[in-house]
Amino acid sequence: MSAAKDTRLQGRIAVITGASSGLGKATAIKFANSGARIVCADLKSSGVEEELIKLHGKEAATFIPCDVTQESQIEAL
Repeated sequence: MSAAKDTRLQGRIAVITGASSGLGKATAIKFANSGARIVCADLKSSGVEEELIKLHGKEAATFIPCDVTQESQIEAL
């Protein structure tokens, strides 16, 4: 018996700050596994977006450099 695929976030876009490591990375992976397209925002890329693209296709994730301590960069997201 196989587990049903989780599609709760199918068709949604999630912007995840701190997506390059730790809880942010874990959240990005979990949300992508649930069907969301992910915008990975962090100071530098650790490659999480490439991991998500390999698992879920080229539309699964993108990386945008962002310093969340800078309001202008948050607004630009």
